[in-house]
Amino acid sequence: MTVYAMWQGKTQKLRLFPDFANQASLFDLFTTIPVFVTGLGFHVNVHPMRSELGKPYDMNSAARISLIIGIAIYFAIGFFGYLLFGDSIMPDILVNFDRNSDTPTD
Repeated sequence: MTVYAMWQGKTQKLRLFPDFANQASLFDLFTTIPVFVTGLGFHVNVHPMRSELGKPYDMNSAARISLIIGIAIYFAIGFFGYLLFGDSIMPDILVNFDRNSDTPTD
């Protein structure tokens, strides 16, 4: 969808850096970091995974592969979403959702 929109010339203008027009925008940058870190937080599964592995040193490769796959997925979704929507993305991701959709928000 993103590639097609780019092909048609319907994508928004890209920003390479956040807009630090005021101090509130700097604060918004630091409020997104915990959301990103929580998304990558798989630490609750580490001990059950290690107990199921045959060799303890297999845990290192399992953790590396999981992190690489998770980071790649988050990066791809963020990158292509940013290419598609550009400057119309709000700092709070929940504001971007349509309030008139059929999904419950209350």
